[in-house]
Amino acid sequence: MKRIILIVMWLCLWFGCFSSQTEKRYFQLELSPGTHSNFKKIDKILLIESVDTEGLYDDFRLIYRNSPYQVNYYSYDFWVKKPAVLIKQSMLNFLVDSGVFRRVIDKYSVFEPELILKTRLFIIEEVDKGSAWYGRLSMEIEIYNFKTKKSLWLHRFDKQIPLAKKEVTLLPMAISEILKAELIEVLEKLAEIIR
Repeated sequence: MKRIILIVMWLCLWFGCFSSQTEKRYFQLELSPGTHSNFKKIDKILLIESVDTEGLYDDFRLIYRNSPYQVNYYSYDFWVKKPAVLIKQSMLNFLVDSGVFRRVIDKYSVFEPELILKTRLFIIEEVDKGSAWYGRLSMEIEIYNFKTKKSLWLHRFDKQIPLAKKEVTLLPMAISEILKAELIEVLEKLAEIIR
């Protein structure tokens, strides 16, 4: 009888009967294009450079914090790519879909860029404040002239928006919403400057 119990226990351990393993979840950003008919056209070729990232956020794991003094990582929730790559790809897709520029490229090619978009990512995280959770994104976006290397505009922001409920699956949507709103502001300002 002891032998049967040991075999059953061994089989349960082998097949994970006692395991509390949770499935991993992977998230991405999505800046739905919406309508861009109101954007003024900028007849320039734009190069989007790689996004510089603060070391803490150069990680696949989603970060959350309960206070300014403690950083926590979700054990089973990950970005599909590192945030710098996700942000660059999201900006590239959004700007191509917008139709604002003559061409948008992400590496040097046969097309010589006229404008460069340089980005630094400072913070991408969930902030848990008592009864509400927030998505937080802090970045710097700079547009400069490729030939003169002169900065045309530097845009810094640190935004938080509340999640509809305390659920980590809503974080990518909040981050996407912030990034889209800030890119729209950049496009509007850039159109004024170039005009």
